[in-house]
Amino acid sequence: MNADAFPNDPTQWRDADGDGYGDNANGNSPDLCLNTPAGEVVDENGCSTTQLDADMDGVNDATDACPDTPAGETVDSVGCSSSQEDADNDGVMDAFDACPNTPLGSVVDAAGCATSQLDTDGDTITDDRDQCPTTTTGEPVNGVGCSASERDTDEDGVMDAYDVCDNTPFSEVADAQGCSDSQRTAMATRSPMTLTTAPALKTISTSTCSVARPTSGTQTATAFPTPWTPVR
Repeated sequence: MNADAFPNDPTQWRDADGDGYGDNANGNSPDLCLNTPAGEVVDENGCSTTQLDADMDGVNDATDACPDTPAGETVDSVGCSSSQEDADNDGVMDAFDACPNTPLGSVVDAAGCATSQLDTDGDTITDDRDQCPTTTTGEPVNGVGCSASERDTDEDGVMDAYDVCDNTPFSEVADAQGCSDSQRTAMATRSPMTLTTAPALKTISTSTCSVARPTSGTQTATAFPTPWTPVR
């Protein structure tokens, strides 16, 4: 006959797993978790973490990486539901993460997005590279996200979209149209357009009328009213 494990407690006498809590469920301090593995620390109910599942997600507390899973949510092998997981480790749970593959170490906004994942003005240049973050929708941009209305290539104070004179010398002051005095002078002294001389006219005589026509090009016949006398 086995010795009484609790000689001073008439309600308990056996402790099969040796965790200090009696096996009699109706006795004092009953063991709610029988067969506790040897050596494991137990709580006041005789249960170790390998035997408990506080959030009742099906994964025992010893291996549950997410111990407070909301009731009813499906969990993975480590006890985490989608509302508790953060696959990219950006601090925003996957269920609420608008950018699920954030580069490790990046600073993110409340939606879980880093500047390298955002394009606030929709110009196809991500915010981390966009030097003009508020480009008007639809305007073509260069490699750094700036449209002609936002960049000033020659740095004369007039945006490229409105700059009549590109490449204004750095040391010269430009007017409202982006032209310096030297550029205005150059424009004014350019060779004038060569005008083409109109073809000479010649007179042809007929038995009925005289018609003036160009020596080349389209000929136009003109009717003359009587009593005009033609040249003969």
